[in-house]
Amino acid sequence: MRAALALLALTALPITFAIDAPTSPPFIHPRGKGEIVLPVSGTTLSIIDFGASTDADGLTNQKAVNSAIAALSQGDSLVIPKGTFKLVGGVVASGLRNNTITIDGTLEFEYNADDWPLDPDQKNEKFMDCIHVEDSIDVAITSSTVGIINGGGKPWWDKMIAGTLPPKNSDSRPKLIHFVSTADVLIEKIEMVNSPSWNLVVDATRAEIRNIEVKTNREYQRELKTKKYYSSSSDAKDKVKEWLVDKVSGLIPAWLLEPEDLNTDGIDPSGIDFWIHDVKIYNDDDSIAVKPSKGGSVGIDGTKYDCTQNMLLENMELVGFGASIGSVPPTPDRKCIDGITMRNVSMPGTGKGIYIKSNGNDCQDGKTQCPTQGCSDFENITFRNVEIVNPKLSPGAILGNSSNPMRNIHFENVVVKQDSHVLGRWPWHEDKFPFEGTYESVNCGTCTCNGCSPLPAGFVEV
Repeated sequence: MRAALALLALTALPITFAIDAPTSPPFIHPRGKGEIVLPVSGTTLSIIDFGASTDADGLTNQKAVNSAIAALSQGDSLVIPKGTFKLVGGVVASGLRNNTITIDGTLEFEYNADDWPLDPDQKNEKFMDCIHVEDSIDVAITSSTVGIINGGGKPWWDKMIAGTLPPKNSDSRPKLIHFVSTADVLIEKIEMVNSPSWNLVVDATRAEIRNIEVKTNREYQRELKTKKYYSSSSDAKDKVKEWLVDKVSGLIPAWLLEPEDLNTDGIDPSGIDFWIHDVKIYNDDDSIAVKPSKGGSVGIDGTKYDCTQNMLLENMELVGFGASIGSVPPTPDRKCIDGITMRNVSMPGTGKGIYIKSNGNDCQDGKTQCPTQGCSDFENITFRNVEIVNPKLSPGAILGNSSNPMRNIHFENVVVKQDSHVLGRWPWHEDKFPFEGTYESVNCGTCTCNGCSPLPAGFVEV
């Protein structure tokens, strides 16, 4: 994991990485190797040459950026120079090979439902992602300093809370950055601000995500939810009502207003051979959500894999709703996660801590109601050196299935610190949290812990 990568070097430097085995029994992770070959020659293009301008409107700049991307040949680089460029969504990169996109300025997406295109592949009429990369190999998004991508999320959140999102008042919000069917991906030195929904979704074979920051205006989201709950029921005049809502917003405990149901996930990876490190995420909903892959998956480069597997996530500060593994939607398809390590993780003031779960659904035979999706496999998952400080709701949950329990789940030096006698107990108010008991934990088949406080139920100290 010590290999360095010089993005703009004169010669390509391969990066190799492997997931370390846990220092404690009972198992060893499969070792994985990824190699990323980055551009070493070719032409450097600028979006300015294709008509982009800091004075132009969002649609004009979107067309210019798309034209610049379409002009890239193998090995070429694209530069977004310093300055703020307004955009609408629908920036699409397809079929890239060995290309770098350097963001030295700010991409500022603005809400404009008239100019923002709908995704033609979505039957339920969703808006296109702000930035969408597909069917591409050897792609880097980087910056010579720190590039900023601002999703302009506030109007989207407003309409989501009010239930007035076009075109059909459903959740049609775009993701900020979405990689699908990709291989050999590098994303670094980027700050993502106020995404309309999920911030960074990457489905790939071999990816490195490093030195990035996710920032979500949680206070604004909390204010929106407060107004939804209290403004409509108040008979006060407008100015008095506004004052009352502001006061109520300040008095209500923050944990009662979270999560905000705005689904602003931080990083959602799926695929094989990932290294995610040195990231800071301040958001609502899952800060990290490792998503399963379906058995028999084949990457764009021909790599075959049966699970989301072989991922190392380390050196992370997560302020949101913690580190999640699972989030399997209701489906009879068999999906799985295998070989995930998260280590050196700080979660100050998180909503939840560690959350290994899948969304509830009937088992595959359609007869038994399971606490989780019974068709999903979870195995060989390690959390090491994790500190969860003052969780608002709970330290976490490990929700397995009785007919298909989780296997080889290992915690090492996972510590919960809770100063409050109220926070960290909901919704299990009695004596489970913070220290008298443990996490909500069911159907963990082979689960061990070394140096944990508290010890999750069903785990064996080793």
